[in-house]
Amino acid sequence: MKAFNFKEAIMTKLGIQISSLKAFLQAPEDVFEMFKKVSDIGYENIQIQWVNSEISKEIIHEALQEAGLNCLGTQESYENVTGDFDKFIQQNALWGGDYITISGIPEKYHSYEGCLKYAEELNELSAYAEKYGKILNFHPRAKDVFQYESANSLEVIFDN
Repeated sequence: MKAFNFKEAIMTKLGIQISSLKAFLQAPEDVFEMFKKVSDIGYENIQIQWVNSEISKEIIHEALQEAGLNCLGTQESYENVTGDFDKFIQQNALWGGDYITISGIPEKYHSYEGCLKYAEELNELSAYAEKYGKILNFHPRAKDVFQYESANSLEVIFDN
C-alpha cells in the first residue's frame, strides 16, 4: 500500500498569510530566510502583509523568486492601502498578486451612514483596481461588526 503523502495531497494547495511571521520579517535577510522556510515545509502560495515597509518591493520580489513562492496578493489596513493605492497595485503587479485586501472598518465609518459611505468607497477602489487587472477584497474582523436597527455593519457594506 502506498503511503499517504500529505504534502502532495493538501499542502500544495494551501497558502500562508505571511503576517503570521511578522516578527521574523524585519530585515531583508529575514524575508529571504522565512520565505525559504515556508517553501521548504510545503507552502507554494502566500499573502503578503506586515513585512517591514523599509524593505523594498524588489527585495521581496527577489525573495519570492528565490523561494519559488507565488504571491496571491497583499493585505493591509484601510489607511495604508488608501494612502497609496497605486503602490499596492504596483507591488502586486511585480509580485504576481491579483488580490489587494483591505482589512477593517475605520472608526470614521462606525455608523450606518458611514458603512454606506465605506461601501461606496470600496466600490470605487474596486473599479480602479480592475483597470489594472487586480481584485479588491475586504477582510472584516470581529471588532468590525456593529448592529444597527435594520442590519449589521457587514450586511450594510456587502449589500451595497
